[in-house]
Amino acid sequence: MSHVCVLMAVYNGAKYLEEQIESILEQRDVDVDLYIRLDPSNDDSKSIIRRYEAQNHNVHLILASESSGSAGQNFFNLLLEVDFESYEFVAFADQDDIWFSDKLLRATDSIIREKVAAYSGDVIAWWDSGKERLIKKSSSQVQYDYLFESAGPGCTFVFTKELANALKRFLQSLGEGVKTLWLHDWFCYAFARNNGYEWFIDDRPMMKYRQHEANSVGANSGLSAFKARIVEVLSGSALEKVCLQASVLNMNSKLPIALINQRRFHSSLKLASYACQCRRKPSDKLLFAIVMVVHAFGQL
Repeated sequence: MSHVCVLMAVYNGAKYLEEQIESILEQRDVDVDLYIRLDPSNDDSKSIIRRYEAQNHNVHLILASESSGSAGQNFFNLLLEVDFESYEFVAFADQDDIWFSDKLLRATDSIIREKVAAYSGDVIAWWDSGKERLIKKSSSQVQYDYLFESAGPGCTFVFTKELANALKRFLQSLGEGVKTLWLHDWFCYAFARNNGYEWFIDDRPMMKYRQHEANSVGANSGLSAFKARIVEVLSGSALEKVCLQASVLNMNSKLPIALINQRRFHSSLKLASYACQCRRKPSDKLLFAIVMVVHAFGQL
């Protein structure tokens, strides 16, 4: 059986934590070690994790001495602090989802079968009301998608040990620069693709992705979320995040990044023409093109 290291970042997660931990410990046909890094919290998260740690040899609590500032930074700390040498695979887990019992088995089998270094997949977003919605992230990868988006929710990510250690070494090289990074999932996908690691995105959802008001980054559903994305791009905030990550990963020479950095009307129009190579989902390609055209005219 494959030996998988699962990294979970937790902050005030008591409400749903037990369900998530149980679903991880009940993974079938894989050996799992669960490392839970707890940011200082004011709920019962610590006592819940301590109980599981006492009852299970494969549950390990890491107490953060100070707040990471975000879930993403907590995951970066996990990548830096946990030793992966005794494992074949490394996976991310959120604090509030529910995994299907064969989630890790399917992921590790897919990595081996497809001869890739990483796996992610579609998820079923669900709400306490009982509402469910498929979140599709498995549209075909394109030349530059990793510059602008993740390969799906980080809670679906599974890496080979080789890729996990490469991520660790790069993060170590950044020193305090790690604190400038934003989303751990997007960063890991961009790092992998930029460094030639093959990635498989599964079209079969293997988990329920819980949605609630405390989500750090959720399913981004509805008209309000759509409008927020438009505003973020037109304000320049989204492109600033793209350029910051590209700079950290030494990707400034990539054509889309070079066009953004020119900050000119014609360069923005040219970037719009590359929409099909910058986003995976057909509707996102169209939106990207439209927004970049509007952005171009805003630079006149």
